[in-house]
Amino acid sequence: MVSISKAPGEGCTPAKELGVDEYNRLFDEDALVYDASRNAFDRGTYQNCLTFWFAARSGNLGEW
Repeated sequence: MVSISKAPGEGCTPAKELGVDEYNRLFDEDALVYDASRNAFDRGTYQNCLTFWFAARSGNLGEW
């Protein structure tokens, strides 16, 4: 899954494009920000829960 956090600031750089040291620094400072607009599957808490619990699933679900 693609990282959808970003560093704050004018450029709003996606987290996956940050260097390791910069990412770790921002992570330690709790400065990474989630951007829901970059996640096609994020439709808000209510809709996400409804989809998870009530949407039909196709294909083999595997062993439970």
